[in-house]
Amino acid sequence: MDPKAQKKRGFFSKIPRKLKWLIVALVFNNVAIGYLLVYLTAFFPELNISAGIVGLLLGLEGAMVLLSIPLGILSDRRGRQKLLLIGTSLVPLPIIMIALTVISPSLLSLQ
Repeated sequence: MDPKAQKKRGFFSKIPRKLKWLIVALVFNNVAIGYLLVYLTAFFPELNISAGIVGLLLGLEGAMVLLSIPLGILSDRRGRQKLLLIGTSLVPLPIIMIALTVISPSLLSLQ
């Protein structure tokens, strides 16, 4: 392809179509997780939930990062696309449940 024509089409024209959809899905996933972390640290203390419990919940976020290592190995063996689609599609469920819950003890059980 002509370099001038490539410039007109833009940077994202080099990215495969399936990867573009994955990037879009992961953007929504990361926005949801970012919202959840802000929600936890700002709103839970207003519900008289101790800072220790909030810290524990944030620590569980770090545990999820550690789980990414064995899940990465599993994705190499089973296929990345299936695991990424399953993981990305499961994230909105707890976010919706948290948004619809008004009783603080049940919020803790959702984590």
